[in-house]
Amino acid sequence: MVEAHHVSVNESALTGESLPKDKKENEDVFSGSFIANGIAIVKITAIGAKTNFGKTLFSVERVKKKSLLEKDIINISKFLTVLSLVAVVILSIIFIYKKTSILELLTLDLSLIIAGVPISLPTVMTLIIEFGVLNLAKKNVIVRRLSALEDLANVNFLLTDKTGTLTQNKITVQDVYAYDGFTHNDVLTYASVIANFESDNPIDQAILEKHATLHLKLPSIDKTDFIPADSERKRSTLLAKQVGKDMTICLGAPQIVASFCKLDNITSDKFERDVQILAANGYRTLALAKGYGIKEENINFPRPYGRGFSLFQT
Repeated sequence: MVEAHHVSVNESALTGESLPKDKKENEDVFSGSFIANGIAIVKITAIGAKTNFGKTLFSVERVKKKSLLEKDIINISKFLTVLSLVAVVILSIIFIYKKTSILELLTLDLSLIIAGVPISLPTVMTLIIEFGVLNLAKKNVIVRRLSALEDLANVNFLLTDKTGTLTQNKITVQDVYAYDGFTHNDVLTYASVIANFESDNPIDQAILEKHATLHLKLPSIDKTDFIPADSERKRSTLLAKQVGKDMTICLGAPQIVASFCKLDNITSDKFERDVQILAANGYRTLALAKGYGIKEENINFPRPYGRGFSLFQT
């Protein structure tokens, strides 16, 4: 990164994490990721197979490890081959002792070798596995190596920490909490107003999708200014006018948004308790506040307008 202005990078293809990661100047950005937000000037230092992503792919391609099935086929082939050769030697000695003709002896030995050595066994097993690959293909499963399918058949229990890799890599709104007489629809409506200005952000997309499923209408608001969220501010701020009044809407980290609000002890305790419970359950929580004024820092919101975007990965 030569220059970076509020840059966040989606690295889900590399790390499995759905949420974008903030990047600053002089930090590396890896091939396989893409810019989710902000403006940047970057210097290309590697392409293709010379990138970390490319090296990983090529290292996987060079792996030629024998699968368990291949090892079993080789062991079975060796056993049957040795068994047939031992039988040929024993029977040859017996028939020579009985003075059997050489032609009959050669015919018998050749028959035993042909029947005992499993020449076609690997081919037959490969055909059987290919039928399994065809069935998986109908379920949109891509099998790059037959040996991978063979090894997977021996798996009884699979553990992984790559959330986005094995899931839909999609963020959705799980729950909404509203305070002091406001409704869930109020929270979603004003959160959607801010989300409209940052629609490329996956969290904002989740808010807009939830708003659309409830068929809610956006209020009539005239935007005065908009300050997008970044790693320092940890909030988005919308300055607007509604029915001739200056209005500010703030959406971001619960502690930051709560600092702009005048909270009584009961509401403050409930707010903190809800945030802690959701955080303990692994949800990403956002807070929304709405107040009247022209500068965010000079506004004392009467109540947290709504807290409660518990976001999770499906």
